[in-house]
Amino acid sequence: MSPSLLLPISPSLPTPHTLHPIPHTLHPTPYTLHPTPFANAQFPMPHAPITQYIYRRSL
Repeated sequence: MSPSLLLPISPSLPTPHTLHPIPHTLHPTPYTLHPTPFANAQFPMPHAPITQYIYRRSL
């Protein structure tokens, strides 16, 4: 019964999927804002001393 129900849903999916791209494009904005604080808070902090150590060793 589930496959028979999915068949009529599949043609109706394209319509909601086309409506989704709009909110999905709006999501990337907050998502792109998240990476910046995450990258700034997690990566530079612990990596900064490591990179300095590598630079000193290379010199």
